[in-house]
Amino acid sequence: TLLGKAGVPTIGDCWIKLFEKRDDQKRKRYLNRIINDYELIFNPNEQGGITLRDAITGEEIPQNEENLFSIEGKKLASKHTETEVIRELTNKQISLGRKLRQAEVWVVSKVPLSYWSENDSINPGNLGIHYYFLSKEDIRKKADQLKQSADQVKIISINGNKKGECDFINPTIQGSNNVYGFEFFGGNDFPADENGDLKLFDELAGEDGFRRLGILRMDVDNLGNIFQNGIVTHQSTFSRYAALSRNLDWFFKGYLNTLWENEFRDTTYILYSGGDDLFMVGQWNDCIRFAERIKQQFKLFTCENEHLSISGGIAIVPPRFPVKKAAELSAEAEKAAKSYNLDEKNAINFMGFTMGWDKEFPVVKEIKDELVGLLESERLPKSFISKLNSHFSLTQAEKQDDGIFTIPPRLYWMMAYDFGRMVSRLKDTAAKEFIEQCNKDIISNRIKGKDTLTDHFHALQLWHIAARWAELEYRTLL
Repeated sequence: TLLGKAGVPTIGDCWIKLFEKRDDQKRKRYLNRIINDYELIFNPNEQGGITLRDAITGEEIPQNEENLFSIEGKKLASKHTETEVIRELTNKQISLGRKLRQAEVWVVSKVPLSYWSENDSINPGNLGIHYYFLSKEDIRKKADQLKQSADQVKIISINGNKKGECDFINPTIQGSNNVYGFEFFGGNDFPADENGDLKLFDELAGEDGFRRLGILRMDVDNLGNIFQNGIVTHQSTFSRYAALSRNLDWFFKGYLNTLWENEFRDTTYILYSGGDDLFMVGQWNDCIRFAERIKQQFKLFTCENEHLSISGGIAIVPPRFPVKKAAELSAEAEKAAKSYNLDEKNAINFMGFTMGWDKEFPVVKEIKDELVGLLESERLPKSFISKLNSHFSLTQAEKQDDGIFTIPPRLYWMMAYDFGRMVSRLKDTAAKEFIEQCNKDIISNRIKGKDTLTDHFHALQLWHIAARWAELEYRTLL
């Protein structure tokens, strides 16, 4: 047993033990399945070839499965139809998604409620808990039944209105056995086209130029350590831990919706947000902007507490790229961000590079913005980017075995020659100064006369990241 200083276990000690057990179970999550269902896991379980597949998930539909539906939700009488087919589980998930978006009130009961039809009830896994996703009008019509109900019923207001108002203590429906509350959940709306329909990934990726989706994952850094050591022993109570968890949940479930609604609703879509993490998809450049805004707002939300930070990873993929695979790529990018600094983390990873939010990212972004401005005004030739990237490629070709980034001495002369020729051909003063600054930064390994703030990158690497980012953004703007 882990003990505190006085020999008595503290809540922090219990958290450490709990996290150890959780991690141990994660490592063995499939142990029983492997032992008990070896053939199911390791033997082929699909027929293959030209077989009927779910139009949404792509999974093979077993030949003995009877309940099939069209994408519109209509039950099909035969498998042999020209209509795209989906399985019953897929149809239920679509139906649940619609109900969640339209619902204003969430009612939970341990028994079916006779005053609502059986079709309105959702009983996940047949566990005996019945969920009803309803409108306030539905509640108003059944107010008398709710008041008189002897059932243990929870009535939960969902998300509130556009102003954030949650009417969860409604005197017209109070009864002796009813429990009232409210709940937020992230991603209760979607970017819509001119007809009000959900934008497809093709549309989210942009209309012209460089059309790509961004898949963003973010979560709070060192949360386990915060729960274990973030509250001093003499103030360590369950109520404080509950308050910490609740407030983190409100940021991701509640405020994130507001941030999305105000700035990113047309080009991004929150697939999940709650607890201490989020998962979203959208136009690639807006995913980067959204991630930066979340980081900024989270810092304000936590009163700029230096021990609370958030890291993320973004996969940039074509619009028809499988989302499941893109989710795996973004998870790898997020993991890379978490490896930036094992103590601090506080980083973002995209395009294969990890940058500290407060270190490399602002530097790279400033260079990128200046470069895009010069390219848009046609004061700087696009060949500058190709020249810079080709010089960076030469350093990669001669990379040392120890992994330390080094620049061969001859490359300094080559860059000075190439950039000098480019400057001599230009007339615009700002463009000339920009190229000269690039050359100076790389030679001195300083950014505009200042240290690069980190041992992780050489100045050439930072300029290369900025150039790649600027190129993609410029292509998106065309």
